[in-house]
Amino acid sequence: MLDVYAFFNSEDVKDHCRKLNCIFTGRETAYIIWSSNRHTLHQKISAWEELLQTFPDEQHADFTNQNCSGLHQFLRNYIDRLRRFLTEFESNNGQNVYSYKKLYEVAPDRYLDESVLFSSYETCIATAAEEAVENHGIRAFLVQKRTIKDSCSERVEIPSICLTSQVQPMQIGVVPYCGGEDLLVPPFGFYGMWVDIPTPFKRGDIVCGIDAWGQKCGPVVVDTIPTSGEDYIDMCADVFELDFWGRVCRSEDYCPFSFEYYRGPLVGQDRLLFAIRNHLNGSLPLEELLRSHSVHTLEFLAKKRIGIMGWEENFEHLAGLAADAVTIN
Repeated sequence: MLDVYAFFNSEDVKDHCRKLNCIFTGRETAYIIWSSNRHTLHQKISAWEELLQTFPDEQHADFTNQNCSGLHQFLRNYIDRLRRFLTEFESNNGQNVYSYKKLYEVAPDRYLDESVLFSSYETCIATAAEEAVENHGIRAFLVQKRTIKDSCSERVEIPSICLTSQVQPMQIGVVPYCGGEDLLVPPFGFYGMWVDIPTPFKRGDIVCGIDAWGQKCGPVVVDTIPTSGEDYIDMCADVFELDFWGRVCRSEDYCPFSFEYYRGPLVGQDRLLFAIRNHLNGSLPLEELLRSHSVHTLEFLAKKRIGIMGWEENFEHLAGLAADAVTIN
């Protein structure tokens, strides 16, 4: 029996759906499997094949728009395209070379330290696997395939596959454009779907996202959760986050299906998120939010002046300035 809940990225969304006794259609189940950051491509293929055996066919505009009669044909086409890409990527006609970059636990936002070139995919991933055993700080690999003539090129569309630290294919990195509707690249395939998965989150919640490798990132403050749309992009929530310099930014890069409540203390500049939350839920007026931003940015100087700046009663608490760390109730 296919357990769709095993493919949820968020424990909070999973618990919410279970409490609602959600029953997912084949289309929704296929999407949840695709979106999982915890399963390899081969595990997803096995789950889709089980879905084909256990769920009835289903008609939807998502499939007819991609020249498929229904869910079953769409999934068979998708699995076939995915397998062909993996086979083609691993095959070498003597005109290709491979290399890999590493994603470290301490720098989870970019791949670093490109390897030497290898003449075969097998040798490349075998070397990567040995390195992962010796260095437990490696989180993942990005394997790239180039033709010999452009092995030193910086072309954008270099075919690539993201592997786990156990060198299992986890995601397709880059699929070179070959024309037509390729199911593996936006806006086609699952990228062209809107799926309404119930979530417990609302405006003002402080949450963390879950990245492509199942690791938590954030925290951020939810502004709006989408309630309708046409494709994957429309499913992204609007959030407020802090950039490297502590500036407040509005982002649309987070999918609420992968949110989890942030349960840790807010430390340093992150305390400003507490003030943003209180503004969004109506507890902190806009002018006080702007003043709190100045205080957080120039904390040392501002705190020395709080006694003479005439803050309203309870301002320090609502703005997240009453302590060096804020506990979210």
